[in-house]
Amino acid sequence: MGPELTGIIFIVALASYIWGMIGKTMAVAKGLNQRSAFFLGFFLWFVGLIVIAATTKETNTPVAVNPQGRGTHRARPAGTQHLAESLRQLNALHSEGLLTDDEYEMKRQAVADQL
Repeated sequence: MGPELTGIIFIVALASYIWGMIGKTMAVAKGLNQRSAFFLGFFLWFVGLIVIAATTKETNTPVAVNPQGRGTHRARPAGTQHLAESLRQLNALHSEGLLTDDEYEMKRQAVADQL
């Protein structure tokens, strides 16, 4: 293997590493898996970064409650940890007097129905 080929391989490897690190940085900003994003950037270069940019993280959005007691949006189906957190938030709002007993019971039942 000649010095020219060694130089080319080094440059390609360095460029791949840089693309991978850019992908990893993008993943951190979007809350995605950093290892997967690194390898997408490393192996696919610019195309990998386009894939990362187009990817969205699935999040479990809690039920947002407005003062009238109606949710501004519905929560996505989620595991019991998310539902427990929703119940904790509802309890806190109710104990602070931000939800009436009827509003609290309606929202608590909506969360319980997701189980």
